[in-house]
Amino acid sequence: MRAVLVGDVWAAARALRALPGPARARACRLLLQEADAAHRYHRRFGRAHPRWGTGSLMARAGQAGPLPPAPPLSDPDWCDCLAVVLSELAAFRRAGQPEAQSTQRAAAGSRRSRPAGIASPQSSQ
Repeated sequence: MRAVLVGDVWAAARALRALPGPARARACRLLLQEADAAHRYHRRFGRAHPRWGTGSLMARAGQAGPLPPAPPLSDPDWCDCLAVVLSELAAFRRAGQPEAQSTQRAAAGSRRSRPAGIASPQSSQ
């Protein structure tokens, strides 16, 4: 799955809010798995998955249609939705789904692949 940003968490929680409390964790796991599969599809074929988007959690959460607006954080049901998303995301990462981490490493390079001394204008003064 692509790197998860705050907007992705918010979008997933907005999608889960329409579901009854007991069904949210299972639905969130499915969102995460499908976003991960969409990211793999996107990397392999160079285009978005026809049903699940480009591999971001936000794209997957919004595939079913427009998401309802986010309520204020004073709403306990909304806080429960956010907690489910964060909990399931942590479990997903612990289960060995390092896709976003390896993608980020490939884009930025590892520490070992960068030159030891990078000169800056300030260092030459």
